[in-house]
Amino acid sequence: MPSINNSDFTVLEIDVNDDIDDMLIFNSTNSSMVAALQDNPWYIFVRKFQTVMIPIVCVVGLVGNTLAAGAFLSQALRSTSCCLHLAGKSISDIGFLLSLFIVWLNRLEVPAFTIQGVCQVTVFLIYVSGFLSVWFVVMITCENFIRVSLPGHVVVWCNVTRAKFTILVLILISIGIYSFSLWTTGVIHQSTGAKCLAFEEYEKLVMAMTYVDSILTLAIPLVMVFLNVGIGVGAINAHKRRKRLFQGISRSSSRKKRDSTSPEAKVTKLLFAVSMIFLLLHTPSHVIRIKMMWAQILYKSAPTLCDIILHRVFELMFYLNFSVHCAVYLIFGDNFRAVFKSLYLPNCFKSTPMQNNSFNTYCKRGSETEAILR
Repeated sequence: MPSINNSDFTVLEIDVNDDIDDMLIFNSTNSSMVAALQDNPWYIFVRKFQTVMIPIVCVVGLVGNTLAAGAFLSQALRSTSCCLHLAGKSISDIGFLLSLFIVWLNRLEVPAFTIQGVCQVTVFLIYVSGFLSVWFVVMITCENFIRVSLPGHVVVWCNVTRAKFTILVLILISIGIYSFSLWTTGVIHQSTGAKCLAFEEYEKLVMAMTYVDSILTLAIPLVMVFLNVGIGVGAINAHKRRKRLFQGISRSSSRKKRDSTSPEAKVTKLLFAVSMIFLLLHTPSHVIRIKMMWAQILYKSAPTLCDIILHRVFELMFYLNFSVHCAVYLIFGDNFRAVFKSLYLPNCFKSTPMQNNSFNTYCKRGSETEAILR
């Protein structure tokens, strides 16, 4: 997240205005860590690898998320609530990657991030897009849980009107919470050059909001772990119920094959994959950041060299979380893949985009789904 200062600590700059999360807080007696980092081959390698990978992550992610958003907002898919949440995530990921690219330009000595106005807007966009990306996945996971475990509530909770309202509320909440960055941050000229930092008089506020951000984007969303367990249990129980139902109708292998490839199973697989990829890529960066914060709060100790190197590695994983989801949709989303092909590769594939109507069949179902899963 954006750089923070505190009057009780000295901010160690590993690189001048390097990354979003590069200003690590150290005890004032531990400034020798700078030399240790500069001489450590593992840290040097990880940093150089990051420098090469970040623009690739940004370009791939910007292209992929733009194409994904176009597919989800197409006429074929935009009439379903789950697709609106996935489109919202794609758009918020675009905002984050644009901000990341602006910050990365400082490594090439292109001072875009240190222009007054660009500094504040970039920090604000980082906060808002990061928050929205997390909470869109939370909404997607909640919808998946309802569809699998509470099918009778699908019509009430999983509809386009409620999805649009939820998206609007999340946007307004994020703007309200993170608007502080627009007036607490600015370009500060120091002996080492211009930097985008929090103003000294707002340092405690910025630090407090950093803790709030960690709670909102990690601690609370971890409820997805329990929801995914519930989704797994619900999917197993639903499969057993369908199996008993179909055994009374037909024992043919073709019937079993249709059951295993039902719209419910396909969309559950896609939404489950989205939430699991998010947890795997998103969580480690937050965990190591919280570990370093708590070490300083409780023991007044600086991050270790291992902490900093792991922070760099997990940071790149965190960036990947905003870049890889178009591939996830293509791999696990049959109907998304069909719509994607029809929109962007119409001459290469002759298939009808809605021939496998997983999203519209599943996401619009209410009483039908309930009857099947009982």
